[in-house]
Amino acid sequence: MATGQVGFIYTRQERVDRNGKVRVGYRRDPFFSDRGASLLSASVTADAGPWLRNLADMLPKEAHKALSALGFAMQKGIRADIVRGGPEGTSWPKLSPITRSGVFDELLGRPRPRRRGRFFGQLYGPIGYFRYPLPQMRVDVGWLSASAQRLGYMVQRGVTPRVTDKSRRLYAVAKRKIPRSITVPARPLMREAYEARREELIELFQTKVARYVERGAEWMHETRSNAAKRASGGNA
Repeated sequence: MATGQVGFIYTRQERVDRNGKVRVGYRRDPFFSDRGASLLSASVTADAGPWLRNLADMLPKEAHKALSALGFAMQKGIRADIVRGGPEGTSWPKLSPITRSGVFDELLGRPRPRRRGRFFGQLYGPIGYFRYPLPQMRVDVGWLSASAQRLGYMVQRGVTPRVTDKSRRLYAVAKRKIPRSITVPARPLMREAYEARREELIELFQTKVARYVERGAEWMHETRSNAAKRASGGNA
């Protein structure tokens, strides 16, 4: 695996072949955790408190399954925060006029980011979550490529890139003043999105574990009932 890669994410996909038959396959994407202080770890042992830690110890399979729901909720929440212009409690700076104009996208022959992803551009899409295998009780939200991880790191923390010859040419062709320096202001996302939803995620975790336990009890009851019927000569 590539440096910094945690594992792979498998996404179910369906397609219809030329004969009209539905074929099921799985797309495999690499997963890279978000780096540094913004690492999102919805870890039962680290974040959930003693009561939920005990719950995870007593019901490890149900708790482990419930972590997927946390990862999915965070993935949706992070994308919603990008659309909103930052997680609750943050204040993202506005985009620069030249970025809003889309002139560089046009010159480089790339599509302009849709309005929903305007603050993170193409990084709106490659956000995913990874549930670690048992016995770890942990799910991370991060990126689906090494380049997305690197760019996500830069955008969240802010960066002052060097003005290269290519940058100067782009400004010249766009008939814009060539800057002495370029500053990409920090737009914190991952950790802040998690902190804003922490209580909501803990409640979701409890609800999911309870639901899985209930389903397991129903399955056990049905299985025992069918076994009893078979033993007495009845129909299952």
